Amino acid sequence: MSMPYGSGMTIGGWISVIMGLVILAIMVFGFFQGVKLLNSIKMEVAELRREVDEIRDGVEEVRKKLEEV
Repeated sequence: MSMPYGSGMTIGGWISVIMGLVILAIMVFGFFQGVKLLNSIKMEVAELRREVDEIRDGVEEVRKKLEEV
């Protein structure tokens, strides 16, 4: 079944093109969401590292004070 304006594409062809574009848009959106999530996780890990370093420094100070006593 050909379209009356003579494009040469059938309705099934148009549906395939539209479905392909929808799938491509979903994949691009998913990729950018994944990148956003990884950046968020990276920032959280950096923050946790800083906190662990602060705790480690505090433990070292307490250990030195206990050794003095």
